[in-house]
Amino acid sequence: MPGLPEITTDDDFINTNITGTPRDDDVTLIGGTLQYTADYGTLSLASSYYEHEVDATFDSTPILSFFGVPTAGVTSQPQTFETTMIEARFASNYDSPFNFVAGVYYQEDENEFGSLVTTTDGQGNAVHWDALNSNDFFGSGTAFFGRFREDTVEQQAVFGEATYEFTDNLHLLVGLRWFDADIESIQATTHAFGGASSEVASKIIGQTLNGNDIGLLKQSDDPIVPKFSLSYDVSDDVMIYGLYSEGFRVAGMPLNLIADATYRDESKTELRDSSPFNFTLDSYALVNVFFNLEVTDSVTVGCMRRMLP
Repeated sequence: MPGLPEITTDDDFINTNITGTPRDDDVTLIGGTLQYTADYGTLSLASSYYEHEVDATFDSTPILSFFGVPTAGVTSQPQTFETTMIEARFASNYDSPFNFVAGVYYQEDENEFGSLVTTTDGQGNAVHWDALNSNDFFGSGTAFFGRFREDTVEQQAVFGEATYEFTDNLHLLVGLRWFDADIESIQATTHAFGGASSEVASKIIGQTLNGNDIGLLKQSDDPIVPKFSLSYDVSDDVMIYGLYSEGFRVAGMPLNLIADATYRDESKTELRDSSPFNFTLDSYALVNVFFNLEVTDSVTVGCMRRMLP
């Protein structure tokens, strides 16, 4: 590469970087649980806060060379992840056939990500970021490319599960969980490669200093997922049961808002009994067939076959 000495590694599996690639991680985790126990049950309150700040860089010289730009370049990617969670639940302890667990749940995730590609200062370090098109590398500036995204995911849930003992051996379990999930993502290209224009297909809520569109993408869902189980204790070591349950996991956002599309929420329906054969159906039309041989209480031997549409 013009202006740079030839470098050859002296052993296998050694990567040579033209620029510096420092990385700094700062993690904060705070959590606590309060419990109040009485004869009739236990009230619990749990809360936690997680923050992870990342300042990462990597050598972009090979990528630039691939696009015919024979110069040293470095990518800086500052990222921040924050999660706040709180849950309150009550578990009854009645001296009767009926008992239950009920509670509420809240979680908020906030993620910020940036990707800034610049030239170096001659010592392998990234130069100060200036996103203006007038600072484009092909106009004798220092900026190659820049983009950012800010995601917010807010989840709320109310849940409950009740059990009833018809006899000492026959038990019924009924559960229900309601979710409300709201996802919002703001993304934009702050400096397009070569100073070109950049467009987004999502809702436009503004423009950057260079006139590139800032896109906003939203989605929400509020499913209700049930759970039913009936079990019979044949003996202290043998139980016969049947189970129906559904699950839910919040979807994500695409990395680039180049189309009005989102990832789907993931839902799962499970039919299970005490026989060796169990079936799971989920929203991606996958069928998993399990054959389980229970060797001990903690070891399961089996096989899985996945059939795609």
